[in-house]
Amino acid sequence: TLVHTPAPKKKKHLWSAGPPDHVGEKLALIECASILLIGISSYTIAEAAAAGYYGGRYLENDNNNDDADTEKTWREEKTWREQAKDQVFLFIASAFNATLLNYSLSVGAVALLTCLVIRAIENFRPGILVAPHSFVGKAEYTVEKVLAGSMAAWWLAGAAVMTFKGPFVDASNGYFAAWLGLIGSLLWAAPLFPPHSDAKKGPEESDKDKTLAMIALSSVVLIISIISIGDWGNLTTANVIYGLLAAALSLFLALVLGFAKNLNVHWDRAISVVLALMWVFAAIFLAAVGPFKQAGNGMFSTWLGTLCSVKNLMRSIYKTSA
Repeated sequence: TLVHTPAPKKKKHLWSAGPPDHVGEKLALIECASILLIGISSYTIAEAAAAGYYGGRYLENDNNNDDADTEKTWREEKTWREQAKDQVFLFIASAFNATLLNYSLSVGAVALLTCLVIRAIENFRPGILVAPHSFVGKAEYTVEKVLAGSMAAWWLAGAAVMTFKGPFVDASNGYFAAWLGLIGSLLWAAPLFPPHSDAKKGPEESDKDKTLAMIALSSVVLIISIISIGDWGNLTTANVIYGLLAAALSLFLALVLGFAKNLNVHWDRAISVVLALMWVFAAIFLAAVGPFKQAGNGMFSTWLGTLCSVKNLMRSIYKTSA
């Protein structure tokens, strides 16, 4: 006698349930970056509050004030409970004054809260985020597509402000957390916004488009990095001018290779050679000589553009010899 044993039901968990697997992976990456950003920003705000309290307050009283030493001694003799209470109030006050740190904290907090809400919605209402909806009876969209696009725009603005303006201009934990969140959001949104011609392209053309997109992105980041320098200095003025011109020309040539239809193989190869040479010299003049010797947006964009341009040149040579 055959006995039918029903398959065990899968138990739903708030953390594991949610969008399809590939989306869940992208949410996990965004959540990781958000948690890192929240922790780093909170710690930096607290550290700045302590430095401003025990440093700046004494410096103000040291000038023409005979009671400065007395006040310093009195504050050092405070109990740990009184000091902890002071730190709480100083943390709150500094959070309102530290605009950039406050902004970085909000970027991580909003992103993390959004991801948790998405997981909760998919857990209790599965499929609701991927169900197609019509807009004015024509274009179709999904809630997931809107959320992914909004998340990518949120992290794009956040990474631009945090790594160009502050507080994470130099390479640090906060710097990499900002870019990690942007990468995670783009990996989530990119498959949902494919070009209409993607279906007609083979893997070689798709790989070419991704490489050219990275070259264009490196060019834009390098241009912004150069402009944000402000004081270029005497020793690196020629290097900076070359980098600015090379990045602008690289952006133009990458767009030509990406959008030009039926481009001659010889022209493709010639443009690829020019791109590779420009980026190699940019790496020498900007990253080795200056002004981007230190790790940051300028250095990383220079090396990323160099690697992608060389990869594009190899693709062009292979295509020519095929």
